Amino acid sequence: MMGEHSKPDEATQSQYPWRAVARTVVAFLIAILPAVLAALTDASTATQSTALASAIPIIAGVTKILANPTVDAFLKQYLPALATTPKG
Repeated sequence: MMGEHSKPDEATQSQYPWRAVARTVVAFLIAILPAVLAALTDASTATQSTALASAIPIIAGVTKILANPTVDAFLKQYLPALATTPKG
């Protein structure tokens, strides 16, 4: 039986679930910007479809950037609501 001292640390997503949600929402909003802009500018259906299809790789890229420790340190300093953990 494993003792309390050998229990792995709880993931930050479990410790601060609202922060994980906020980061996901920001990544999603950034990812759909091309599709929204295409729709607002009355772009062709093909252009709108391409913009919407680009959302998946964009959200993956933004999520990868947000996972970078240097970016997280920057967020803790300048935009703490999007950092993985509270400033401190």
